Amino acid sequence: MAFNTSAGTSITGDGGGIDIDSAGSVTGTLSGNITSANGDAVHIDVTGAATVNLTFNGTVDGGSGVGDDGIEITSAGGSITLVTNGTVTGEPGVVLAGAGGGVTYDANNDVTGDAGGIIISETSGLITLRVNNAGTNIQGDNDGDLVGDGINLSTSAGGSIFMDADSATTVSGGNGDDRIFGASGN
Repeated sequence: MAFNTSAGTSITGDGGGIDIDSAGSVTGTLSGNITSANGDAVHIDVTGAATVNLTFNGTVDGGSGVGDDGIEITSAGGSITLVTNGTVTGEPGVVLAGAGGGVTYDANNDVTGDAGGIIISETSGLITLRVNNAGTNIQGDNDGDLVGDGINLSTSAGGSIFMDADSATTVSGGNGDDRIFGASGN
C-alpha cells in the first residue's frame, strides 16, 4: 500500500487519524498534518516480512488519553523506516516495534510524549536512531508525572543499537536519571 498527501492536506479523526492493518508493505510521504481527538494519530500494524517506509512532513498529534500515541508502527518481520520532519506529540510520542527486520528512525523535529518520547524495540535486528538538527527536543514526561523516558531503545534476541544525536539536542524524561535508556539482550 502506498499513500501520499500534499502540503496543506489535513487528516483529522475522532477515533484515530490513520489506522492500517496490512499483510503488504506500507510506504509513502505524508506532507499534511495528522491529528486524533481520541486514539493514535497514526497506527500501522504490518504482518509477515512486509516493510514500512514512511515520511511525515507535517505535525502528528495523537489524542490526549492514555495510550493515544502520536505514531505507533509494528512489523512482524519486515523493516521499519520512519522519518519525521514535523513535530510529533502523543502518549507516548513515537512507538516502533520490529521483529528482526531492523528499525531506522530519523527524528528531524521535536517529539513529545506524556509516557515516553521515543520508544523502539526490536528482537534480533538493528535499531538505528538519529535525532537530527540543532535544537531538537525529545521529551518523555510532558505531563510531569515522573513516568516516561525521553528515549528508550531495547532489543531482546541479539539485536544491536546505534544512536546519533546533534550536540544541541535536548532529551528529557521523568524516570529519575533515565533520560536515555538502552538495553540489548540475548
